[in-house]
Amino acid sequence: MSRSTPWRRWGARPVPIRDFAAMGLGASITSRVDVNDRYARYGVVVTDGDDRHDWPAGGVTLSAVLLTATAERLATSAMSDLVENEVARRTLRRMLGGVGCPAIGIRIGVPTPGAPPPRAPRRPPADVIEVVADEIDDPGEPEPPAGRR
Repeated sequence: MSRSTPWRRWGARPVPIRDFAAMGLGASITSRVDVNDRYARYGVVVTDGDDRHDWPAGGVTLSAVLLTATAERLATSAMSDLVENEVARRTLRRMLGGVGCPAIGIRIGVPTPGAPPPRAPRRPPADVIEVVADEIDDPGEPEPPAGRR
C-alpha cells in the first residue's frame, strides 16, 4: 500500500467483519455503518486451558466485558473468526506472547451517532427451545404443621 492510503493518513483502517445481511439473514450491524477502527479498542478473552472445563470461564468473562461495555454506552462486536481457525488461533496466541488460550476477540468502541443499527435477526424461541421435562402433578395446598391448625 502506498503511504497515501486513507487508513494510513487518518490512523484508521477497514475492519473485515462478516456481513450477515449479504448472506440473506436480514440486516446486521455492518449493513449500514462505515466500519473503521479509528477509535476502537480490541481485547482478547483468554482462558488457562482449552478444554470443556475452561470454556465456561471464557463465557463468564465475555459476559462481564459485554455487560460492562453496555453499561458504559459502548458498542461491541465479538470476533469469533479470530479463534475459529486453528492457524489463526495459534498466530493470535503467539502475538499475545503465549499467554493463555484465546477464546474470542472483542472490538469495543463508541457507537456511530444517530439511530441505533437494526437488531440482529433472532429466531422465535419456539424454533430453538424444546421443553423435555415431565409434567409435575400439582399437590395443592401444603398441610400446616401439626399443632398449628
